[in-house]
Amino acid sequence: MNKLQHALLLTVHHNFYSSYIQQSTQNDLLTLRMRRALIQSKLKWNAVDLQKNNVTLKNITKALQERIENINIQLSPDGLSINDYAACKGKLMEAETGVGLMQNFVEAIEIEENFGKLQRFITNDTVKMKECFENKKKKYEGMIDSYEVDICSPVHPDVLHQEIEEMTDLISDMYSEIQKQTETVFQRKLYTYRLGELEKLIPAE
Repeated sequence: MNKLQHALLLTVHHNFYSSYIQQSTQNDLLTLRMRRALIQSKLKWNAVDLQKNNVTLKNITKALQERIENINIQLSPDGLSINDYAACKGKLMEAETGVGLMQNFVEAIEIEENFGKLQRFITNDTVKMKECFENKKKKYEGMIDSYEVDICSPVHPDVLHQEIEEMTDLISDMYSEIQKQTETVFQRKLYTYRLGELEKLIPAE
């Protein structure tokens, strides 16, 4: 189970609120408040993670651009450019990242659907989201097949092989950070939704 699934599984536990609210005992209210505090804490850490991710992504993007410019300077006497190859590798890695993200999102929704067999919590919106993620995953899988077979063919002197490999690694790092960022944003939206639902169950103090 990855970090995203684990976090979502913890969040799903809060669906049990509805079955307890009818009792309205002091212990129930204490439990609800503790769970609210837990989600609020997770939202704070979530914001910190996003901030760190943004800094890392900015640094990687800057390093990648500098690497591309340096390679192009060395290729320019021969009338060559690395731009098309870099763009192609970027699209390929975007597709690979997209497949992983969509699979994570589908599994996150399935956890919510299946946990404790709480089918009454499933809404049309949840079903539509799952279908959307599955369709996007198929689209990304098609992109992978296309770019791997037909497009990404570099034209460059062998002497630049090492530099181009380093550029490719930076592209991979960039999309890895983009995946983390997207998962964190998705997680944040889910936490925010759960917090809103929880607030409805706690009487005004």
